[in-house]
Amino acid sequence: TRGQKSSVDAVDLPPDSVTNGSVNPDWICNSNGFFGVIMDPLKGGSGGYRAMRVPGGTAASRLIALEEEYPQWNVQDLPGYMMMMPVNEAKSSFRVYAGPFATHTLNKVDAIFTDPTTGENPDYISCQTYHGFFTFISRPFAKILWWIMDFAHRFTNSWALSIIIVTIVLRILLYPLNAWSTRSMLKMQEVAPKVEKIQEKYKNNKQKAQMEIMDLYRKEKVNPLGGCLPLLIQMPFLIGMFDLLKSSFELRGASFIPGWIDDLASPDVLFSWDFHIPFIGSDFHLLPIILGVLMFVQARMSSTAPKDVTKMSDKQRQQKAMTTIMPAFMTVIFYRFPSGLNIYWISSTLLGMLQQWRMKIKMKKAK
Repeated sequence: TRGQKSSVDAVDLPPDSVTNGSVNPDWICNSNGFFGVIMDPLKGGSGGYRAMRVPGGTAASRLIALEEEYPQWNVQDLPGYMMMMPVNEAKSSFRVYAGPFATHTLNKVDAIFTDPTTGENPDYISCQTYHGFFTFISRPFAKILWWIMDFAHRFTNSWALSIIIVTIVLRILLYPLNAWSTRSMLKMQEVAPKVEKIQEKYKNNKQKAQMEIMDLYRKEKVNPLGGCLPLLIQMPFLIGMFDLLKSSFELRGASFIPGWIDDLASPDVLFSWDFHIPFIGSDFHLLPIILGVLMFVQARMSSTAPKDVTKMSDKQRQQKAMTTIMPAFMTVIFYRFPSGLNIYWISSTLLGMLQQWRMKIKMKKAK
């Protein structure tokens, strides 16, 4: 507690040991995002704490025993960590919570141990953590997503359907921006023949060609960067969804399609085999493949390059290559990601394609 406000210090894993004597912890906790242990000193605790590294050989990880058939790790590469707090009395007492870090559970525990006279509560709900380097960006977005998902779950009783509803809600909220971007992209497709003529006319003067093209964009009110903005806007929500799937107990083990998508917080498994393949593992995940195909189709729908390869400029050839490389890259990135995240991005991609198709029809009718 600092200045009557509570804050959580995230302690980095120490290479040896680290000591902090400037704070008086209300409690300390450790979790994997879904489960954890909270130790709350009630009596006898003193200020400060020390975090220490415990060598893997001293306290061997259970992974070593589990992976005897297919050894993947060295015992020394799996150390443990110990937190110590000083005491100033012969007897100390602690409140210990061990269990799920579910929102409703921690809120209930906080309510039970709230002091009725002062209103002070242990604030165990703050033990919930968000992961990654972009936490400062993703945390508010993750809270918005969770609020919508929790509300939708009351009616659907399905976390997967709640994720799809969240995607629809975000698409509605961002509709003006997405519509502007789609309109700009379709206009880019319309002026593409004019751009080709300029490039052909000034093929020996690239600087002049670039100036003429930019002048054409201004006349036609086309923004060549318009297609990038919605993707940038959606990235914080994507990271926020990833954080939710890695730190929300309610989503752990939530099933969508039994036998295929059994856990939204883990990759989907269509079928498995008995041997280990590097990176891929021993399971086949279908959702990332579906995502890659949809992104490829969407990229081709958005392409402004001519169909005849011989008429393409070097830049257009690069752009066409990117429509193949980027979906393949995203498939690799998403291959080991939670199935809930793949469902979220697949839903968003499908809605984007639908919006693009409808906007194209609307613009043709307007002409």
